[in-house]
Amino acid sequence: MKRPLVLYLSAVILLLGCISCTTTPKYEYSPGTRIGVVNLLGDRATHYHYSSVRMDSFTKNYDVDWELPDYVTDRITKLLQKEGRYAIVEIEKADIENLRSLQRAKYDPTDPAAKKMPEWANQLNSLAGRHDLDVILVVYSYKGPSLHNIGYHRVDLEGYGVFSRWVIPLKLLPFKNAYSYAQIKVAVYKGSPVELIATGRSKSKATKIKDFDWSGGPRNLPVSEINKAWPGVRKYAQKSIKRALRYSDLITTE
Repeated sequence: MKRPLVLYLSAVILLLGCISCTTTPKYEYSPGTRIGVVNLLGDRATHYHYSSVRMDSFTKNYDVDWELPDYVTDRITKLLQKEGRYAIVEIEKADIENLRSLQRAKYDPTDPAAKKMPEWANQLNSLAGRHDLDVILVVYSYKGPSLHNIGYHRVDLEGYGVFSRWVIPLKLLPFKNAYSYAQIKVAVYKGSPVELIATGRSKSKATKIKDFDWSGGPRNLPVSEINKAWPGVRKYAQKSIKRALRYSDLITTE
């Protein structure tokens, strides 16, 4: 009887210790902390198609009415306002375009190699100084390994939209699958000079699109089929936002 009791008490002590560890925030923010949101996402969705017949693989952009940049900024703003202790500062389009041009050239500014890119840090420091910002959130798409594999290798994707795959085994009908994808990351910078303190991106499993209509062929998909990716893209964006805000201790609620 004594041994089970000892094990039970040990488990309780460990659990209480873990709870106490996770409730202590790593970063603290005073009331009135000024936060600027820089959204570098584009408006167009992308269709990446992979075929086992390599010449049939392609990438195609679509104009959609998802308004993802506005959706993401609004989502971030509402989560921060819910905390009731931040001042959200609007950032001018000119500042956003300056950072967008750098990010397009460098792909992922939070990659360790980005430390060799002083122009990115200089732009952020200039932005923080002119707007008296304590925290800057940068939302962007990056090119890098996705949730999808071809053989044993991760597929590099950029942007958001549809990833489709046709695999044609010998003498068999092709396997045709379509998935939502979103290579979206939220980076949180704090202090003066600015320092990257947290990032958030979705690491969920691939979201398969149901009832995808291939009748027109993969190169001639109507926008209505691309729109079927929107719920999955929205879910990935939400998870990226929440992870970044939680990892940086900017939010304490869901």
